[in-house]
Amino acid sequence: MDKDPIEEFIESLPFFKKFSASEKVKLVNTSGIFEKFKEGEVIITEGKLSAAVFVILTGKIEI
Repeated sequence: MDKDPIEEFIESLPFFKKFSASEKVKLVNTSGIFEKFKEGEVIITEGKLSAAVFVILTGKIEI
């Protein structure tokens, strides 16, 4: 079974190295921290302010 791209991402960052496996699972499964978007779905609209940081793990976006 393939690993979730989010799990692979957090495991690749030094910041998360000291997190336990259960802490990583909790982080990945906490609503609102990591979001998955469907093809064609708008992530953010031009001119809208946001305190979020967007990192594209897989796929592509159009700006």
